[in-house]
Amino acid sequence: MKKIVMVILAHEDPDSLFDLVKNTSAFCSRSRLMLYNSGTDPDLGKGLDLEILPVSRRQFYAKITPFFFDVFEWLVENDASYDYVINLETDMLFIRHGYEDWVSSAMSGYDYMAPNLVRFVSPKSRWRPYKSLRPELSDWFEFVGFRHVHGAFSPGQVFSHRYVEAMVKHRHYSDLKRLIAANKSHTLQEILFPTLPDTLGLETRSYPVELKPFIRYRPYQAVSGIKRALGTPQAYFVHPVRRSLDDPARTLVRSLQESS
Repeated sequence: MKKIVMVILAHEDPDSLFDLVKNTSAFCSRSRLMLYNSGTDPDLGKGLDLEILPVSRRQFYAKITPFFFDVFEWLVENDASYDYVINLETDMLFIRHGYEDWVSSAMSGYDYMAPNLVRFVSPKSRWRPYKSLRPELSDWFEFVGFRHVHGAFSPGQVFSHRYVEAMVKHRHYSDLKRLIAANKSHTLQEILFPTLPDTLGLETRSYPVELKPFIRYRPYQAVSGIKRALGTPQAYFVHPVRRSLDDPARTLVRSLQESS
């Protein structure tokens, strides 16, 4: 069994956080579960069955890339024992057992996996992360050493130990941090992390294409979507689920974990 660290990014809404902790504990009980508190409430997550990262600090909507680097640096500096680290969000929920074993198998020969990975984003793309990054692209192209980028969806990205170590210990890591500090684009992580492996000499893959209806930006998942996901063997989690405890889709998932 590979060692997996799951890190929840949450800035508010203790009810949804509690729901996700119970959900993850039910379906991914072998993973090390941690919280990165990106909000202003210092008590968020206290009393729950998870570790709270001491490097947590405030993050802002569509500007959460520093969260990943805080997590990666903490893992390296503390010589943490893990094979993969996965980011979770409070509007995603697991729907069945088996994700940990599936990740261990799917990541064989790879160092990065993300939902909806697109190779070579078109220079004419109107995708918001790419469009907002255009004014800075020349700086990024100079850093990575080529003139293309890839794209992916942020929730549930899987990073290998080798990916994290190669990035944090890279000789130009300080330059990378300066570019991130100066960045003004939206959701940079959805371009940066799928693209960096080309610089680091690492292999990447996408979640299976048939999972796109179940891991998406919008619309929110309905009961019908949860039921379709349950009929898709490799659909282990769904996104997005409304952050409301009485939402019908969330209620259905809660019944699944209670009966598991």
